[in-house]
Amino acid sequence: MAPPAAPTALHHRTPLLLPLRAAAPGATATVRAARAASLAVVRAQPDTTSAASASTSAPEPPMPEFKPPQGFKVPEPKRFEVKPGQQNSVLGASLAIPLRLGTGVFVLGYSPSLVSPSEIPSDQYALEFGAWKVKEESKIGQCKRPEKPIEIYEFEGCPFCRKVREMVSVLDLDVLFYPCPQKGPTFRRKVLKMGGKKQFPYMVDPNTGVAMYESDDIIKYLADTYGDGTVPIMLSLGLLTTITAGLATLGRFGKGNSYTASKVPQQPIEIWAYEGSPFCRLVRETLVELELPHLLHSCARGSPKRQEFLKKKGVFQAPYIEDPNTGVQMFESAEIIDYLKGTYALSSSPKPSPTQTTEQALLQASQQGPPATSRASYAMGSASSPSPPSRRRWSWGSALAGAATTAAATALVLCRPRDPRFELISISLSAFHFRAPAALDIGLTLTVHATNPNVVPVRYGPSTVSILYGGAHLGTAHLDAGEQPATSCRLLHLPARLDGVELAHRARAILSDVASRHMELDAAVEITGEAAVLLWSRPFSVRIDSHITVDPVFLEVVEQENHSEMQLYLA
Repeated sequence: MAPPAAPTALHHRTPLLLPLRAAAPGATATVRAARAASLAVVRAQPDTTSAASASTSAPEPPMPEFKPPQGFKVPEPKRFEVKPGQQNSVLGASLAIPLRLGTGVFVLGYSPSLVSPSEIPSDQYALEFGAWKVKEESKIGQCKRPEKPIEIYEFEGCPFCRKVREMVSVLDLDVLFYPCPQKGPTFRRKVLKMGGKKQFPYMVDPNTGVAMYESDDIIKYLADTYGDGTVPIMLSLGLLTTITAGLATLGRFGKGNSYTASKVPQQPIEIWAYEGSPFCRLVRETLVELELPHLLHSCARGSPKRQEFLKKKGVFQAPYIEDPNTGVQMFESAEIIDYLKGTYALSSSPKPSPTQTTEQALLQASQQGPPATSRASYAMGSASSPSPPSRRRWSWGSALAGAATTAAATALVLCRPRDPRFELISISLSAFHFRAPAALDIGLTLTVHATNPNVVPVRYGPSTVSILYGGAHLGTAHLDAGEQPATSCRLLHLPARLDGVELAHRARAILSDVASRHMELDAAVEITGEAAVLLWSRPFSVRIDSHITVDPVFLEVVEQENHSEMQLYLA
């Protein structure tokens, strides 16, 4: 079924303004300078008052007009058709499906069933399977939906980013992606400014005000906030999850990682896609390489958005984009990629038509002058012209080498230890111990919430916690030997004992604290043990220092500051 002749936008919203990278194609240095200068606040609407006053002193540069490439024609949607020359790309992008066991293909609680075609109305979305139709149901309708799109800064080739994108597809969320490819001059700087470090993925939820790094933390937050609290099994396997997510990039090794000089549009491109589709992945690679912000309407199998799309367009097919900067609305991944490159890339060279000879193409290129990148090299004093890149033939040898490189890089990243977190939950009085000749020790039980954020389990030996009051030793608590699984939390109950003699020596200060119901204590401990990194156990040590304010009357924890530092010894 062909789409209607006059397509209509699926969503009508207040336009989200984006920074302007360059007023016109030119030298690469000029482009990057213009982009950096224009990055005020990406998500903020402009202040019309200040803009009006500023315009009196310095007029703003004219906005560039974006137009489709010359000769562009919107293609007709053709389901499951692979264009000539696209076979290897689609095959490589499909490698992720078996490696990740289909994670990102289906939404939360997906449940299919074969029914007679008469049971499903003709205007209702359903997958045809021979003489039957597949009725698809899910739990998405029971989950909370964010009012505003969640914002995620990431890039396609990162295995940690892929994990988060898979969770986005599972929860059927709308997300505003800000691509951060390597050497990208715009949004990597913004992440550094907002969060303090260039680490990806980075999520900002404007609905709750939450901003965070760490893929596992983001996945858990999304599951708790916009799901039913459960995380799919392939996203909760720790080290295995990260390795398979890294290997999933093997078929497209290097794609979606590096920046290609481009112009940024004033409004984000909208795309209907989902993580498990190889065709959607190819388009996403181009969006990331060109550093084009895009609003993703996730539509994995079981998504209610498929029915909404079918009602609006008369057919469902992903990927599909709507570009509010040019008015283009189109299907077909191969044509979408050509459109994006032709509209936004700065370094595209003229391609000879099938009927044009090589000599004619070279003559036309010499008459038009060098492309933007060549002009930049001339401006920097380079007299040599860049040679055309040679095409690399795909082979199993290069694929296996890429797999080994990916696995090694992933292992090195995972070896970087993350500091565990500890929080004192409660203090309870357990006993009094008389000690000759006249000392009365106080027995306590400390309940501590311990978090191991690392993707490997740890085993630790017994240790003693020193409890200090006014800088002097007041007592101890004891941590028994044990172990904690990867990326897990648990409660520890530590028996503690306050020295009666030390209590007596500081009786006046302690009584004053009791009267004011405000007592400050310090605690310090060093824990040693072993962590299982791949096939080897490696020793580690954790130093924990805490400053705790308690109510000595009711033994309540008022506030606390905890600092932990972990060292993993690989040698």
